[in-house]
Amino acid sequence: MLFRSTSMENIRAKVEEVCRVTGKPPVVFIDYLQMVAAPEGMESATDKQTTDRKILACKVMSRELGTPVIAISSLNRKSYYAPMALDSFKESGSIEYSADVVLGLQFPIMEQVKKEEDGRKVEQYVKENTAVREVEVKILKNRNGGMAERPRYYFIPRLNLFIEMTEEEAQQARERGLK
Repeated sequence: MLFRSTSMENIRAKVEEVCRVTGKPPVVFIDYLQMVAAPEGMESATDKQTTDRKILACKVMSRELGTPVIAISSLNRKSYYAPMALDSFKESGSIEYSADVVLGLQFPIMEQVKKEEDGRKVEQYVKENTAVREVEVKILKNRNGGMAERPRYYFIPRLNLFIEMTEEEAQQARERGLK
């Protein structure tokens, strides 16, 4: 486990150690990209510059060590009430260019939201669905595969849990008062 002030250099060193000890590359999760320390010598660079460098470091580490890297990125504020798109992520240029796969989580209602004023629809959905919320995985980029499928899950906020269930099971969970 690494902490918030860690750098991509520290993450890579830890991954190399795991590879050396186990003989296998781990799956790397970075939660979240914007909290990783600025690369050495870039302390006064812009957020875009440091994010670009961190994304490049993830890509290089993935290729050189043969490890999948899953990085969570924050969204632009304008994206809170809009359907997910490649430009939804903060400083997204390098994410769009470098990532092999880009996924976004959104409520299915987001496809009905066409302008910022429609944000009330989203707020109402969240307010009405405090126990269980339907969430879809929107495939925004898939360099080596398809993009048409949109897997759906249910999110239980109280448990911070994503789970597969049928609509009937979700309704039963709502009725049981999973709040």
